[in-house]
Amino acid sequence: MINFFEAACREEAITDNRFGICDDQNGMVAYVDMDDQHKWIATVNNPEAKPVCFTAIDNCIDIINPNGDMDSRCDGMIDYEQNIVFVELKNQLTGGWASDGLKQLESTIVHFQQNHNFSVYNYKRAFVVNKKRKHFQTIQTELKRRFFDTYRVRISIGGEINI
Repeated sequence: MINFFEAACREEAITDNRFGICDDQNGMVAYVDMDDQHKWIATVNNPEAKPVCFTAIDNCIDIINPNGDMDSRCDGMIDYEQNIVFVELKNQLTGGWASDGLKQLESTIVHFQQNHNFSVYNYKRAFVVNKKRKHFQTIQTELKRRFFDTYRVRISIGGEINI
């Protein structure tokens, strides 16, 4: 069983109205930052200051394929109340980042669904965020529909996550 709520990978009870999720792209885990907006890849807006938790997944939670290789996984997830948000952070100009990010999200969501009760969450979302591409591209309606029909998760490409 893969525990996506591993205490060593979690930052709990974050109540700031606005904070960032960072990934220094150095092999370390993604993390929450309240102060240095230049480091933020994703911005989380939490106007009601609800207590949220951020869990680093990439470089913190091992997801092993049947062949023994590490499976692709997203950078982290936010959970609060009965809601969950999967987040993949990118910091690149070259093409292909959105499709790569979607694959990482899909892999993580599949493993999460296999190891945890996904039905307890009322609202399920996933974001691919690219710091170098502030003006996000629109995801095609067909891709959004397929992703939702397959995983029951709403997918977005964009830099702001609203709680």
